[in-house]
Amino acid sequence: MGRGRSDARRAQVAGDPGRNPGVGRACATTWIALASALLERGRTRRARQLLRRALRLDPRAVRAHELMARALLRIGRRADARRHLEVRVRLEPRSAHALADLGALLSECGDPRRAESHLRRARRLTPRDPRVAFALATHLARRGAGRASRRLLVDAANAGLPAAQSALARDTFARRGARGRDAALRWWVLAASAGDPDACFALAVRFDTGEDLPRDPMRAARLYAVAARAGIAAAQHNLGLLYAQGRGVRRDDRRAARWYARAARRGELNAQTNLGACYAHGQGVPRNVALARRWFERAARRGHPL
Repeated sequence: MGRGRSDARRAQVAGDPGRNPGVGRACATTWIALASALLERGRTRRARQLLRRALRLDPRAVRAHELMARALLRIGRRADARRHLEVRVRLEPRSAHALADLGALLSECGDPRRAESHLRRARRLTPRDPRVAFALATHLARRGAGRASRRLLVDAANAGLPAAQSALARDTFARRGARGRDAALRWWVLAASAGDPDACFALAVRFDTGEDLPRDPMRAARLYAVAARAGIAAAQHNLGLLYAQGRGVRRDDRRAARWYARAARRGELNAQTNLGACYAHGQGVPRNVALARRWFERAARRGHPL
């Protein structure tokens, strides 16, 4: 009887992640894989819950810190994302991607000296890595070094990095205007075919408005959906507008209100106004004058004329 209890106790401990580090790491790996899949589908909140579980089991899980930073950036929490990226760099000090991701965020947050230090170090570690080249190009563009930035951007785009292709399309269009339209569109199409959300949004706007491309609301809706799931607020609002108007998709006031709400929470003024209208008239949501007023006031305080 005593031996049976002892065997049961050993089995219990072996299956307890808190008592058995190997089991804990295995569980953490499972949570991380699930979180990665959820992030790809735009389910940021659920992904963060799983990543928190994974980090409780294995605080040194580099992939968990990387994904958590990505999820936090998607909802605009840069300071928290920065902490996770700094932990990742401490755990992998010679990882060029870890250094580049932290450098890119520091550049965005207004710390150019530290940003350039991290980015140059990443570039020395992997001189031909397109992701590192793109991060450094973005930083240099922000510092006004346009020529050096474009050289790196062209290298990263030619190496097949979708984010670099999308950025090069924007840069080409900005520099050359209508004369660079065809070249810009080619880069956007390449990036969008690989699922880059910025490129999908840029093409969706053109299919939606008929500017530079034939008007095609169905293609616009599909492309807006990719960008919206990636957290681009303007795409979320525009997709909601298509559902509200029944253009390119079947009219669905509930889906329209849902997309307006996602964009409104990210500070998109048109979405805040349209969500207020949904609550005011009971379109897609129960009529609620108090919520309508709240959303109207948010947009009004920031100067939205409607």
